[in-house]
Amino acid sequence: MNCKISGVTKILLNIAVPIALLAPVLLVADALPIVEMPSSFPGESLASSTFSWLDPYVLFQQVIVPNNIIRKVTWYSRDGQVIKELMGRRLEARGDFIMEHRADTIIIHNACNTLAITLPPDQRFRECYLHGQDYGKYFYRQYTIGSNTYTDFYKYGLYAGTYGSHCWITGNTINVSTSGSIAYSVSDSTTSEFCKIVSIDSLGNEVFTFLADGPLVDIISSPTGEQVIINYNLDEANNRSSDDFACFFSSGEIVRVKLWPNGELIGWVPDTKCMIVRTSIGDDYTYHLLDWKSGEIAWSLNNKAPDYILTTSSGGMAFTKDYFILTGLASGELIPNITDVPVSPGDNMLMMVAIDVKTGVLAAKWYEPIIVGNQSVGSIADRASNRGGRFTWYDNNLYYVTDKKFSMIDLNDIKNLKNGWVDPADSAKIYYNEW
Repeated sequence: MNCKISGVTKILLNIAVPIALLAPVLLVADALPIVEMPSSFPGESLASSTFSWLDPYVLFQQVIVPNNIIRKVTWYSRDGQVIKELMGRRLEARGDFIMEHRADTIIIHNACNTLAITLPPDQRFRECYLHGQDYGKYFYRQYTIGSNTYTDFYKYGLYAGTYGSHCWITGNTINVSTSGSIAYSVSDSTTSEFCKIVSIDSLGNEVFTFLADGPLVDIISSPTGEQVIINYNLDEANNRSSDDFACFFSSGEIVRVKLWPNGELIGWVPDTKCMIVRTSIGDDYTYHLLDWKSGEIAWSLNNKAPDYILTTSSGGMAFTKDYFILTGLASGELIPNITDVPVSPGDNMLMMVAIDVKTGVLAAKWYEPIIVGNQSVGSIADRASNRGGRFTWYDNNLYYVTDKKFSMIDLNDIKNLKNGWVDPADSAKIYYNEW
């Protein structure tokens, strides 16, 4: 790569001439010689490759050679056998699904390798919003016809219905739970200035409908479809803000709560009517268990003192019957017994925490492996490859997936403090990597 640099230099000359003639003199420097930038590789680079795990046992690869890009997605069995492969330049990986562009059609392959979806060569589907969820088991596309917006929903690769036309909402006009139940908005200007909300169970049956009693930010379906939560938008007439939520039950009951400040709904605890919710001020987060039957908070846990859950909790989250699992970065100075842990105080390490959903007690922590004798956490490459991951369910097992590797999270390891999981009060028993 050639780099040509030129510039203008201002020089003030003090010359022995009459004062009246004194003035700054602008000199233009000659262009500097061309600088040959050093190559990052010996010789001309002819090819490069990258790969990343999209989900457990689903690998995306890209090879770049002069004048060509080759992409490949491979699905593997647990024993490493190739189940399915796609190859071509017009493959696009989007997390929970892969788009394969073919002439006038787009084929959607979900990550769990069930049936593929072929989008018809219709212009309205060329300009649409595509969304995959829960390892690609559920997929929907939103598109606009005239002034109306609709959603086509697919389950396990099969068309499961069209919903709409949607009422305008600041956030999502449709929400799909991890079990496949749906809550969506419908424009119903003949009966109300606000949205009508429809709840559909995982079998595709309508459970109930209701009229929202104010402008909305978002809607959230419960796994069974028997409850729908709405998050209100600013509504000065009714003294509401985005910290106000209401849970509508199929029985007709309504439970209202205010989550302040900056309330967020994080996720449902399986097989309950409880949710993990969060309030925050800056990066100071507090997690709560909210029981929607009563509208009461069962427990609260702050991510700082005295428990020091995480310095930053922007990583992945997972919900099981027993644990709420978080991943993020923890600062070395926040770790108890820091004198027994070879980490410099200003360093950050990846940490996972498992919180008992029944009691709110911090049950266990997991830290990045530490190299004994080195004031750092693993190698730079290992540390980078562990971060930016996400939790996903596959064959009823929980996995943590990053671009470079993935692993199964055994919930018994958390309970029995194995494979690097340690008691929160004794971080000195971190799983060490000897070198």
